[in-house]
Amino acid sequence: MKTIDFDIWEANPDKPGTVRRVGQRTAQEVFAELQHHLESTGYLPDEYFLMNDEWKDGKEIPEGAGFFCTVDYGGSEGVYLDVYLKWFDQQKKESVTKGFITGKTLGETGSDLDRMYLTASAITKAFNGDGGTYARYIRLGEAQSPSGVVMHLNGEEQRLLIDSLVERRGRLEEEFSGVEQLLRRVTGSITEFVNEVGQRPLKISDSDMAVLAIEDGDLTAFQMAYSKVPDEIAELLPLAAGRPGAVGRKMTTVLLSDAKSLTGEQYLTASKRAVDTGDGEKVRLFYELAENCVTDLPRTYYGDVISYAYDEKVHIAKALLKQSTPEQIGDASPRLLHQAALRDDYTTASELVKKGIHADKAATDVIRAFQRSHWAVTHLLEQGMEIDAHNYGALHACINTGNTQAAQMLLERGMDFGHYADWTKANAHNYPLTNDKAFETLYDSWKQNFEGSDSVRSEDQQMGGMTLG
Repeated sequence: MKTIDFDIWEANPDKPGTVRRVGQRTAQEVFAELQHHLESTGYLPDEYFLMNDEWKDGKEIPEGAGFFCTVDYGGSEGVYLDVYLKWFDQQKKESVTKGFITGKTLGETGSDLDRMYLTASAITKAFNGDGGTYARYIRLGEAQSPSGVVMHLNGEEQRLLIDSLVERRGRLEEEFSGVEQLLRRVTGSITEFVNEVGQRPLKISDSDMAVLAIEDGDLTAFQMAYSKVPDEIAELLPLAAGRPGAVGRKMTTVLLSDAKSLTGEQYLTASKRAVDTGDGEKVRLFYELAENCVTDLPRTYYGDVISYAYDEKVHIAKALLKQSTPEQIGDASPRLLHQAALRDDYTTASELVKKGIHADKAATDVIRAFQRSHWAVTHLLEQGMEIDAHNYGALHACINTGNTQAAQMLLERGMDFGHYADWTKANAHNYPLTNDKAFETLYDSWKQNFEGSDSVRSEDQQMGGMTLG
């Protein structure tokens, strides 16, 4: 099996036929590939399998890092699996060990413990290979591939295996996915699986072969199967996009090179699957080829991908935003600006405003979200954040959050304070005034600027029933 690398490699132009390390993969990429591998082989812990938060947002695996797993009963219930990374910090001159992944079972029997140890074994093989010794040390003739396999079967899998042995064909057709996974675990590869199935009455279509090849990461088998079903790109693309690692990226590239008339919904779905893998290079590929692959590409596509990535893969969202054109961001949903404000992420919010996002519909929410960073709102307004002169909800948010400087800027842009006062009275139930002091400050400033005008005397009379202190 192909191992999961922590490093990024490329062909070495100085020494043809060799490769060189050019960087480190992000922890999210490695985790996504490992999770996919465990799920496809039936070893994913049944309650949860989670990456520790400190490795999110594009953090890379440290250079030279190794790993180890521990398995034990929990303090109160369940069986826990912990995966740790260990490396030597050259700057601090010390060894560092940090938790990377935690998994947990629902059960806590001896059988559950055995199964979790097999999961730890599967992780070790995924990173180091499953030969008799590490694959990178094996020379021709020194070691043979292992001929046996140790498996742990739960009750359902035992039933499926028994049913398979007695050839209850009708049941196999109904539970094909379960039998498929079990056979793949027993045989160890897509090739052996197909050889076994090909000798029996159960047949696999070229389409199913392509799907299985994607799941197993067998590029050769995928290319052979896909060449026979080139009209099924729409069905295969989300699967390839969701396949982590370099193989999944290559499969995605093959499909995108042939895609010409996908719908916007199909393409966005596949793009989101690519985001889920944490593979920024794959996501950029979708981003750059969108107009070539989709008929009548929705104008909101680029913003929708950034918005989806921003929730869990912030580093990918920021990379996409950096390469986006003002036209692409101008069509994005203003919700994206609100997302940045909720994270108190002024840098991203500023980039969105500079590239022309239409902020008016989200302005009130943005101002509220930045209530602890008043300077951020004033800077965004200085940079051209769009707020309509009749958007009294935005002015109301400035006043209620005490951001009188931003409120004054809106008034200077042409927003009418008198009309705002009327709006406040009319909407007092849904939009109560909670900061009388800020209101008074703005009112006094407005009154001084227009002292003696008929409009001010009229507004004074109208505001007579409002509480200003």
